[in-house]
Amino acid sequence: MSEKKPQTWVLSAEEMVKTQIAGRGIRDNAVLSVMKTLPRHFFVPAALQNKAYEDMPLPLGDQQTISQPYIVAYMSEALQLQRTDRVLEIGTGSGYQTVILAQLAAEVFSIELSKPHFEESSARLSSLGYSNITLRQGDGWAGQDMVVGVKKNGAFHLQKTIQVQFVPMLHKTRKE
Repeated sequence: MSEKKPQTWVLSAEEMVKTQIAGRGIRDNAVLSVMKTLPRHFFVPAALQNKAYEDMPLPLGDQQTISQPYIVAYMSEALQLQRTDRVLEIGTGSGYQTVILAQLAAEVFSIELSKPHFEESSARLSSLGYSNITLRQGDGWAGQDMVVGVKKNGAFHLQKTIQVQFVPMLHKTRKE
């Protein structure tokens, strides 16, 4: 999946976390650890893998980007996730944020509008072996029924279905 040599990406990821993320005030050790050990270049187009650890968002196509590393860390830290939490993510994109959330929480449900991104991220996440991620292709803006249940013996057993509705922010918030 990657052309980068293992030692190269590890050093790149460590430097990214040290300068771009921890250096800007992210302190959650779980977030820092996940971002240091996750090969970000797996989640970007091959032609851009040499820029995967730089301080910038990168285009994925279909007018989508993989967010700048600091923004991913900031959003992840702001959630203050516990290992028992379940997360609903609207916009799977490449699956990078999805995998980070999956390492911080018990389960992640993610909806992706773009069929090509959904197919690519589904294949990518399947190849990485994450069992606590449920992906769905659809429009998260309109809301979508999400199955909430438990996995037993590799099968998903329905507990309940909840209606998820997107609620847009009506005003800016600020960190106090």
